[in-house]
This record gives sequence, structure tokens and C-alpha cells, in this order.
Amino acid sequence: MAPLPAWLGLAALTAFAWREAIAFALSSGTAGDVESMLFDAADNPPWLITLVSVVLLFSRRHALRREVGAPGSPLRAAALLTPGLALLGWGRFVSAPDLVLLGTIAMALGGAYACCGARFARAIALPVLLLGFAMPAPGALVNQIVYPLQLWTSDYAYALLSPLGVTAMQASDVIRTATHTFIVIEGCSGLGSMEVLTLLALAWAWHTGASFGRGLILALAAPLIAFALNGPRVVGLVLFPDSDFWAGHTTQGVVVFALGALCIALLDRLVEPREPAPEPGGPGAPWPTRPPRAVVAWLGAAALASLIPRYATPPVTAPGDLLAEAAPPWRSERSLDVDHLFLGSVRFLRSDQRLYVADPAPFGTVASAKQRARVEAFVGEDARQSRSNSLRSQKHLVKGRGWSVEEARPEVFAGGMAGERVVAISEGRRMLSWIWYVGVESTWREALRELLALDQSPLRRPRHAYVVRISTEIGSTKVEEGRAERRLRLLVRDLGARLPTPPRS
Repeated sequence: MAPLPAWLGLAALTAFAWREAIAFALSSGTAGDVESMLFDAADNPPWLITLVSVVLLFSRRHALRREVGAPGSPLRAAALLTPGLALLGWGRFVSAPDLVLLGTIAMALGGAYACCGARFARAIALPVLLLGFAMPAPGALVNQIVYPLQLWTSDYAYALLSPLGVTAMQASDVIRTATHTFIVIEGCSGLGSMEVLTLLALAWAWHTGASFGRGLILALAAPLIAFALNGPRVVGLVLFPDSDFWAGHTTQGVVVFALGALCIALLDRLVEPREPAPEPGGPGAPWPTRPPRAVVAWLGAAALASLIPRYATPPVTAPGDLLAEAAPPWRSERSLDVDHLFLGSVRFLRSDQRLYVADPAPFGTVASAKQRARVEAFVGEDARQSRSNSLRSQKHLVKGRGWSVEEARPEVFAGGMAGERVVAISEGRRMLSWIWYVGVESTWREALRELLALDQSPLRRPRHAYVVRISTEIGSTKVEEGRAERRLRLLVRDLGARLPTPPRS
């Protein structure tokens, strides 16, 4: 076959084999505007990342041409092509286009090495790897990052208000002024802008031909720059909540992005001042006349893998009501609203929150016979249908906005249930809580399962996951704490099998 038809045939085969990855890379994801791009936690539109990668490669196309060398070893190329093919096939099987994209990235680098050598593969590696920013991060990892960022941002913004002469009060993620109450929600954590500026820093370093050390410094500095700029942004919202100009997140996004880009460029100048560009090298090795047979074989296998039938995940039957109306001597006095604004990306298939009272109160649960024993119970259920959401979150340690953890420790509760015992405080109030998970593994195991979409495969877990928190207010003495412990213990005992419980430790 003549050279040109051979390469055109390979391009057609590539487009067919990688069509799902290409479609995902050009999609909008769930981020449809500047606000989503810069402020939604761990959410970037794939088309924007793809555009950045394509522009970077095009901007240095002549330099990349000079990096073309002799074809690489097919055996070494297989070190990238093999896992890439496996991820492509698995992503197709479990209907996870982001995994198909990850496999395509690995195959693209392996194919570039096999066709044009190691220097060319290294030269294009960073722009191709930047496509990984389009993949949604596992919810279990995002949840461990975003809430601490919310609290740090609240502390930072509150500290900035003092030099401005603004009288304010802070309670965890809540900042109160004389006229307004501001809640530092997930969109104010700065996680989205950290991702965008890190992407920008890596793109800048590659485009300018920065050394590895300089690029690493810029990439590590980008999240710090984003956090530093996010504090004044939040202060602006606290001071001018009704401003049509500043309250618009699109305006904020443009300002933060522009200032962040400027800071990265200035830091680059400080780290390593510009020197005259070296003279361009020679034209590079001749472009291969025909694609290597090994690459054609791998892409043929990828084309076949892209036809793998999709796995149909069977529905999982959930039990009835999450919380009982009554469990004598306890009865549900009223249902409580779940604070979804506080929970943010921690979403549930179903959730229920109730205030239980026991009247008369069981012996030893209150200080006086005239008092009633009160306990709040919350249950959240997850069907594991979304890999970007996870039940495991530090937000479950407190009952809602304005609360902060005073003390937290692992504990084995009555009946051998393993969970976490937490004392939380909020503006003079103290709350004792027991929290446990059912069907939820450690953070890293959950993140790995979400990354590989195992719950969309035959390796799925057959039951729903649950988080349970029971809470009661306490005083400051050991006696009052003991009464609170007894209230929680009795409620768990009396609700019994109607409360999701973990395996016995």
C-alpha cells in the first residue's frame, strides 16, 4: 500500500477505535458556563481541556516535527498500549467514557513512541496527559478535600475582614455581619479554580519550553495562588452580597482567572528569567513512510474492543422507610429538613432526618423527671449510581452549617458497632454524635472502586450504602455527657433492626 493511503487508513481505524473517547473529549460534561468551570468542585468541561491540548500541540508543531526519530521498540511500546487497550475495553464494558479516554491517552503515547520514537513521545506527553483533567475525580477523594477547603477559606476570609474594620462573627463555615449571613459553600472552596490554574500552569510551562524543575514549581504554586485569590473573592461576596456586578460568579471567574494567569506568568519570570531562545535544530528524521504493523495491530484490537457489549447493571432493591415513626418509648416528634446546601456534592438516593423524643424519659437520660429525652437521627442512602458522588465525607461529623468538631475519635458502640464518636460545637451549643457507615469502605478503596467503575460491573456491591448519624445536645459536665451517651445507646437499641447497622467488629 502506498504511504498516504496507509496513513489515511490508520487514521480511519484510529477514529473508529477511539470514537467514544473522542466524543467524550468534545463533550461539555456537566460544566456549562464560566461559573461551573471555575467554582464547581472537580468539574471541568472536556471540550475546554481538549481545546487547550490541541492549541498547545499546534503552537509547537514545527518543534515537534524536529523530534521525530526512528520507530521505538514494539515491546516497550506495549508497556503503554497494553494497559491502554485494557482500560478502553473495560470503559466500554461498564459504560464509563472517561475510562475509555484514559485508555486512549495511554494508547496515543504508546503509538507515538512506536511510530516516531522516544523523543517525540516525550515531547507530546504533557499536552496529551492534560486530557486527564477532563476526567471527573472520584467523589470519595473530592469529599476529603472540599470540606477542609471550605473551612480554611472561611478562616481566611474572616481574617481579611478584620483589617477592613468590618465587624463580623465566624462559626465554622458561616460568616455573619451586621446585615448578612454568608455561608462558604463548596463553590466558594476554590477547588475548581485550583484545578483550572494548575492546568494553566502546566500548559504555560510546556508552551514556553520550561525545564522540569520550573514547570514543577509553577504547578505546585498554582493551587496556592488560586487559594490566595479566592479569599478576597469571598470577602467581596460578604461585603457586597447584593451587588449585581460582584455577586455574579461569571464576573468573579473572569477576574480570578485573569489574575491567576498574571501571577503564574510573574512567578515564571522570577523563578527563571528568560534567555535568548536557542537556534532551532535540524529538520529531524524523515517521517515514517508507513505506519508500523504493530501499531496497526494494536489499533485493530482497540477497534474490536470498542464493540464489546455493555454490561447492564441489575437494579438493587432497597428496604422500606429509612427511619421508623416510632420505637417505644421513642416516637418521631417531627421530621427535620436535610441541609442539602451544606452537604453540597454529598447527595443521596433517599435521606431522612427526625427528632425522636421519649416521654417519660428513660431513667438516667435526663437531669429531671420534667424533662424529655431528645435525640436527632439522620440516615442517608446511596444506590452507587454516580461515581462522582460518595457517602464518605467529613461533613457527616456535624449536623450542618455553623458547626465545628471539638473532638472526634473512633469508637465501638453498643452491640459492637464500629464508628466515630464526635463532639461538635456551634455558638455555645454542644452536640454529641455517633456516626457510622454501612456498606462503605475506606476512602482509598472507595476512590479506587469509583475510578474503575466497579459498581457498574459484575464486581458491583449488591446492596445500597448508608450513613447514619444520631445526635443529642450535651452540657459541659461529665454527668451530662453520660446522660447523653445513654440516650444514644437506648435509641439505637430500641430502633434495632429498623436502623442500618454495620458488621459487628
